[in-house]
Amino acid sequence: MAADYLSMALDKLILGQREMTFKASRRCLEISHLAYADDIIIFTQAAETPLRQLRACLNGYKEVSGQQINLAKSNFYIAEKGIEADTKKSSSRSSVVWQTLTFIRNSMSNSSLKPKHWKGVRLGVNISSQATPRRPQPLAMMIKWNPPDQPWLKLNMDGSFNESNGKAEREGLIRDHSGRLLVAFALPLTAHSALEAELLAMHHGLIMAKEFVK
Repeated sequence: MAADYLSMALDKLILGQREMTFKASRRCLEISHLAYADDIIIFTQAAETPLRQLRACLNGYKEVSGQQINLAKSNFYIAEKGIEADTKKSSSRSSVVWQTLTFIRNSMSNSSLKPKHWKGVRLGVNISSQATPRRPQPLAMMIKWNPPDQPWLKLNMDGSFNESNGKAEREGLIRDHSGRLLVAFALPLTAHSALEAELLAMHHGLIMAKEFVK
């Protein structure tokens, strides 16, 4: 119910409002947001007035729902036209590992990631505290679910942690090469940070996926 309220509020705020709507091209479809589980991507104009209105909308949602925004897991991206990226560097930097380390490094540098967020987590790599410039983001890109190659399975998961009450949850789906849903889970867990919740959700999903390959 809370998610539906937020979705309708964002649509009302952004769609059809020229000063609020972000469009990759003149004739493309208007879109206000994309949501999955407790994660959301919001699209709007990169200007002071739209951002102030968006903040007011999110503050209203927080008051109505009692939920909070996890700043440690939040980012914003600004699209730029005419960006020409080095193909070799782009391909090497597009790995999940590089993106994860860059996010953690930059979050540590701007202090949005604090020691309390690392509680219960031990990293197996050394991460410099200096920020790494993010590579330019494309103006528009299609995002869709792609099935794995046979006989592989694909796990999509998410972990969440509420700092105000210390509660954490894990959710996920496991599908085969044809897109058939094999199992879905949404369970509470014991965690001390958002990062630990994500890692535990991934671990739980991998254990469940292993049961289908025996």
